[in-house]
Amino acid sequence: VFQRALALPGRTFETELRVRHHAGRELWLATRMVNLLADPDVRGIVVNLHDITDRKEAEQELAHLAFHDGLTGLANRALFRDRVD
Repeated sequence: VFQRALALPGRTFETELRVRHHAGRELWLATRMVNLLADPDVRGIVVNLHDITDRKEAEQELAHLAFHDGLTGLANRALFRDRVD
């Protein structure tokens, strides 16, 4: 993503990154960057990072609940159909 931002000045690029915290915890970061090297007021690559770990964990939990039985934790019919397809 950084290479694309360098190659296309003025265009904004976004991605989500999974990183490991120094304590070993997995974090998710939403990343937005834009090349403003040509802008005389900035002269740099602007990178914004936002912690979206809570959102990603909630999404993973919802996905698990959608494909597993709430009582037993076993795979349900929806997961079976998804895998067969």
